[in-house]
Amino acid sequence: MLMSVKGSPRSSIAPVSAPVATDFSEVFRQFAPRVSRWAKRLGGPGADAEDLTQEVFTVVLRRLDDFDPDRAELGAWLYGITVKVVQAA
Repeated sequence: MLMSVKGSPRSSIAPVSAPVATDFSEVFRQFAPRVSRWAKRLGGPGADAEDLTQEVFTVVLRRLDDFDPDRAELGAWLYGITVKVVQAA
């Protein structure tokens, strides 16, 4: 489960020292709305944020075990994947 800091606007981003979230459904629940906003913003007008979000989480599902909390926070890792998915679309 992800750790969070109560009252922080970034409360759903796990600190680097927090346990790694390995439960895909928990990652999806906490980050899907944010990934959708990123996809919409990065994709510009007319971008289908739902399709892009689905593609991001398809990548995440395959690569969740590759996440290294010593290299980045989970939110930063997801943002990087979102950028790459939007660029490839």
